[in-house]
Amino acid sequence: MAEKAENKKYDPIFKSKGWYVRAKRGDGESNSKNIEEQLKIGIIVEKEHRNVWEKLIRKFGENKLPFNENEFYKLIAKAHIEEMPESAPLQYYTGLDILEKFMKSLINDNNAQTRISAFKDMVERNI
Repeated sequence: MAEKAENKKYDPIFKSKGWYVRAKRGDGESNSKNIEEQLKIGIIVEKEHRNVWEKLIRKFGENKLPFNENEFYKLIAKAHIEEMPESAPLQYYTGLDILEKFMKSLINDNNAQTRISAFKDMVERNI
């Protein structure tokens, strides 16, 4: 049986795209440090939307936008981080990393439907 998330102080360390993420649960002072860590990761992740930035530049020109390119990615990352309440067992980018690994593992998997059903059951039971 899976251990309830709130009983653990840290999530495991996940390695993805060269980053290590340790999602520490909210204990006040350290929570702001964790949000900053998630924000740094988020800026890197959100650079996958560079094509959107380039479209904005073509349409409006770089000097007419109220933010630079890095601030653009930071705005997106911050919006995603704020989607998760501080009490959530995983922060946004840690959860995204797990989900992406799961989705990639389904490619060419003969048991994909079984694994998807098991995942849905797990989510519905809040494990």
